[in-house]
Parts: sequence; structure tokens; C-alpha cells
Amino acid sequence: MSKLLPLRCCLSLMLGWSMTACSSKTREPSPAPPSSAPRAAAAPVTAPHPATSAVATPADRKKVDLASVVDQYGNFTGTIEVPTNATFDCGRARGPEDLPVDFCTVIAGPIELRLDEAQRAPGGPPTLAAYKRQQRVAAADVVREQETPGGFTLMWRSGPSTLHVEAWFADLSCGGDVPDAPVLADRAFQICASYVPAPLSASAQPVPAPAVRIAIKVSGPDDTYGAYMFDAGDTLPAVSEDGTRVAVLTSDAVDPSGVNVDTLSVWDIETGREVSSAQSNDPADASDLRRQRLADATRRAAKATALLRGHTWRPAPPNTIKVTPLPDDADARGADLTLTDGRILRLRDGKLTVDGSIVVPDELEAPGVGGAPDLDCAAASSIGSLTVVAAGTTWLLVVPTDIELGPDDCQASVSLPVMIRIKPGAAAAAPQAPARGTPIR
Repeated sequence: MSKLLPLRCCLSLMLGWSMTACSSKTREPSPAPPSSAPRAAAAPVTAPHPATSAVATPADRKKVDLASVVDQYGNFTGTIEVPTNATFDCGRARGPEDLPVDFCTVIAGPIELRLDEAQRAPGGPPTLAAYKRQQRVAAADVVREQETPGGFTLMWRSGPSTLHVEAWFADLSCGGDVPDAPVLADRAFQICASYVPAPLSASAQPVPAPAVRIAIKVSGPDDTYGAYMFDAGDTLPAVSEDGTRVAVLTSDAVDPSGVNVDTLSVWDIETGREVSSAQSNDPADASDLRRQRLADATRRAAKATALLRGHTWRPAPPNTIKVTPLPDDADARGADLTLTDGRILRLRDGKLTVDGSIVVPDELEAPGVGGAPDLDCAAASSIGSLTVVAAGTTWLLVVPTDIELGPDDCQASVSLPVMIRIKPGAAAAAPQAPARGTPIR
């Protein structure tokens, strides 16, 4: 399953330093080092958001329509207030994987700020509290902060004489280092906090796809094994119109034969349980390379369709979750999954954790099966990463990938989806194996 990530663009707001090109699609400021000398921390200051204020722009600042200034570089929208003597200088550079990255600078004084523009994220920006945890910002280092329903702006001490300001909104982020001087700090904070997103026009409002009935058809047989597969077109993954169910179609090869087996599974979003499933062929028969009859494949597809008949379905939300496998020399096998709100779901040797949240289940079932009686294939196997097949605001449907099986006698079970639910809380929940329906044979 491919994952489409929005191309990001970089815009530096600069008030006097030399221009720095953006070399990355995302920006993560370095955590604040400890101060060399103790100093009293100023209490965080909360400021009103410009979207709710009718006060005119001060004479020393001007409101800039980003779309009119940088229309040839990306899709910037909304407005932001900058000093009246600021000038824009835009360009294009090459970022990671040689992808083009657009950037702009505003030159006016001794501050450098950068704005990253992205398509409106379905999950919205991270919360202020989540961002503080992610960047490890200590409460004593916070200088000023502001949070609104549309986003937040945060300023903290990042060094002995340096401050860092960062703001996140649904379609734009703003940040940079500034000298620890009251006037400059206040000006930098105001620039980032002044962003007001452009309202979506009626024609631009996302229109939900119509709810439809889904029918599973038969495709194949494949030339190698004569096995038939399920075909749902582009209708899956899908969420039921009433929001209670999610249905996905996954494919895996039976070990060691390599015969493909498609699995349709339907999950209850509230409980996290699989309520029904159907497979395109019998893995036990497929492993013996027995050619499947068309009549059997047609029967299986009809029964899979019956599992979906009680609901009408809409396409699942776009998957924007970034999966970053751990390096080979890490102390554990696993990966980090960056959720839409900025939190990190960590997979370490099969265990799952999220800071400040409860994860259910908190451990994945080992993929290894078979082997000699005295061989524990489950203990010898491990999961190195996860593929996200569907995701909501509080749940993920994932399939284990990058599997190591250990001894040659061990085999891999068919990689079926697992629903992971993430709930508010500070302690991990007790391990809970995902309940499965009975596959149709």
C-alpha cells in the first residue's frame, strides 16, 4: 500500500541575517540544552489570537497575503503580519530525495524565521502539550505561549542567549531562533502568532464521497500457482457510513510456497475487535500448490461481499502517518510512527508505547510458527516495522512487515491486520490479543 505525503515548501522570514535555503520537507528544532547558569523563568504569557481580534495592524507592521507574494512557489494561503520594511526573496532548492523545495525569505532585521507550508492535514496540527513533550521543552524554559482552536505559538529558551519560537497551524508552521532580547523576541512571537488561515470557499470545501455498496469480485488465476484473488477496485479501505466499522483488504504470500492469499477483514472501531473476515483461498491448500477451482473462488468472493452488505461505505481518511524504521545498529528492532497530532507510536521488540497514552494492544503477536517440537519459532521471530493500511484519529490498522523468523525450520504466519487503539492515559494497558473472526473456508 503506497503512502502519499504532501510536498512541503519552505518560507524563511528574515529580518537581517543571510538567507538559508530549506533543505528538508520538515523541521525539528534541536532540544534546548541546559543553561550554564541558573536564571529565573518568566511565566508563560498568553496572547489573544489575531483571528478573534478586531484591532488594526500597527503602523510599523503590514499584513501580507501569502498567496499574492509567493504564488509561483507552492500553495501558500492566509495572511501574516511582518515589519513594514520587510522584502521577500524567493527561490527553489533540492530537498531530500532530490524533491524540489520552495522557499522565501523576508529581509528586514536581525531575526530569521521560517514558514513551512503544507496541505491541510486531516488530523490538524499537534497540540501545544504534545509538541512540548515531543521537543522536550521544560516548563522552566517556556517564555511565552499561545494556543487557540486553530493552532499554537510557543517561545522557549534554546540556549544561554538564544530563544526559539515555533507555531503550528493546520496548513502552516512558523519557527526560528532569535536573540534573547525583549523587543526582538516580542516581534518574532507576533510574526508567527499573527498567521490567519484563509477560509475555504464553498467550492473548496471537501465534499464527502457518496456512501456505496461494495462488492468483492474474483480476479485471476495467477500464472504461477493458479490461485484466484479478491478484487474490490479502489473502494477499500473504507469506513461505514455510520462510523462504526472499517473494512480493509490485504494480501500476503503463504510461507514457504509464495502463494498469494487475500484477506478481507471488518473491524469494530469502538471495541477494536475484528468482527468478520474472509480469505480468497485456504492457506493450507495453497501451500500444497493445489490449483483452485473458479467455483470455489466465486463462492468465497460472494461470502466476502455478504460481510459488507449490512453497511454502506465511504473511502477511509487519507493515510498521512510517517513510518521510520530504527537503524540496523539500534538496541532493539522496531520503528517510530509519527501520528497526525505529532505524537510518536514506538514499536520496540514487538511492544507498543505512546507517551502519555494507553495503547491497546501494547504488544504484537510474534509472527513465527512451525518448526521442530523443541524449537520456539515465536520467540525466535521478530517484527521490524509496520505498514499502516488505514487510520483514524484514535485507531490504526497495521500489518507487521520486515519480519525475521530465526531458524530455517520456522515459517511466517499470514500477516493479518491488527487494530491499534490509542486512548488518553498515562499507564500502559494490560496486554490484549486482538480477537479474530473465523475465516471463511
